[in-house]
Amino acid sequence: MTDESLEEMVRRQLTIPADPDTFKFAVGLFQEAASARMHDSHIPPPSQSGLHLTNVPINRGMLAIVRETQHLSDDERQSVMMRVMHFGETLELAKQDSRFSEHLRMDQAGFEVSNELMDAIAKTPYVVVDDHIRADLDQLAAHISGKPPT
Repeated sequence: MTDESLEEMVRRQLTIPADPDTFKFAVGLFQEAASARMHDSHIPPPSQSGLHLTNVPINRGMLAIVRETQHLSDDERQSVMMRVMHFGETLELAKQDSRFSEHLRMDQAGFEVSNELMDAIAKTPYVVVDDHIRADLDQLAAHISGKPPT
C-alpha cells in the first residue's frame, strides 16, 4: 500500500504513454462495443439491488476495454482508457490547431485521422487544465514532427 493520493495517482497515470497498437485497438473496440455491434457488449439489467452500470454506449465501450486489457498493468490500462475517453476532445482541439492539419480531416462519417496522429496521441502526456484532462498539444506536435518532446 502506498501513501499516494487518488489525485496523485491519476496525475501520474496521465503521463504514462500508451502502446500505440494497444491504443488503436482500444479505440476500435470502444467504437464497436459502444455502438452495440460487438458480441457480448450489451450490459444486462441488474439481477439484484445496488449500484449497477446502465447499458449506455460509454459503459459498453469502457467495459469492453477493461475486459480485453486484463494483461496490462492497472497504470497501463488507465492510460489507455483515459486516452480513449478524451479521444474526441483531443481531435476537436487538434482540428483547431494548424500543426495537425495534414493529419486530420473531416468527412461525412466523422474524423479521418492519420496513423502518425494516432501514435502521437498514444504517446503524448495528458495534463489537467482548469480541472479538465486534455492532451498536451505542444508535446503532441513534437511527437508528430519527430522532435523530442521537452
